[in-house]
Amino acid sequence: MDRDEQSFTGTVIKVVGIGGAGLNVVNAMLAAGLAGAEFLAVSTSQPRLRKSNAAVTIKIGTDPRSFGTGGDPAKAQTAVQESRQQILESLQGADIVFLAAGLGGGTGTGATPELATLAKEAGALVVAVVTKPFSREGKRRIELAQKGIQALLPLVDSLIVIPNDRLISMAGKDTSLLEAFKPADDLVRQTVQGMAEIISTHGHINVDFSDIRTVLGARGMALMGIGTASGPDRALEAVRRAIHNPLLEGVDIHDAKGVLLNIAGSSSMTLDEFDQICKAVTEQVSDDATVIVGMLVDEVLGDQIMVTVIATGINT
Repeated sequence: MDRDEQSFTGTVIKVVGIGGAGLNVVNAMLAAGLAGAEFLAVSTSQPRLRKSNAAVTIKIGTDPRSFGTGGDPAKAQTAVQESRQQILESLQGADIVFLAAGLGGGTGTGATPELATLAKEAGALVVAVVTKPFSREGKRRIELAQKGIQALLPLVDSLIVIPNDRLISMAGKDTSLLEAFKPADDLVRQTVQGMAEIISTHGHINVDFSDIRTVLGARGMALMGIGTASGPDRALEAVRRAIHNPLLEGVDIHDAKGVLLNIAGSSSMTLDEFDQICKAVTEQVSDDATVIVGMLVDEVLGDQIMVTVIATGINT
């Protein structure tokens, strides 16, 4: 079965893009053909919503003439409160809600904490994946983004922060702006897809939604990584790639309170390789951490081993 074409049945996953950056991420995920999630776009700007490919678009705020917040988070907070009922109805039935936004501007910074509160009210686990602005965008945007992070932490189950400055160090001088942002978009997509596959795919060692709830319930900052490798050292190399993501800021798996580890490979994967991966992860976390392991045999992977790590409850 093609991993990208699997239907993630059972658990209801909703992805909410908030503001300009969030809407861009949702469009990128839809273009990549991510299955099994429902997509919502939320903005204070109707013109921006017209460019969204999400099935559900929500213009927040009651002012029909509004074209945005002018960089004022308070206006976005008010807009969410004015559209509270419509948002709640759209989030009903979700088991997990992913919030994707860029912090530092008005809508992303102001609306995302409000949406997190509504998603929790709807009974969902809430994972926020947000970006921080480039440092050269100015002190005010950086300070607003930091305030947004502090506002989100107590409201969400897990928070993943992607600093745009890391994109500069990863990209070459001739990299186009669109290409430079692709790793960040991919990380958001992989986070949603990886978690959806872990929940819904029937493996030899199954991970179900209650396991996800246990790990995400640790609260705090999170690390989500997917590593794939082939060759003689594929097991340890896949782990290394999964837990050392240059895009993630201020997170160290050593401090995690909960870890969800999913290992996928073809029937060529050996018991020793499985043991190497488990050992490599458990040696890096506290003895008190809750570690849940899933294992899937997927012949599509061929010579590759894929390791997915979700580490949560990380204090910064």
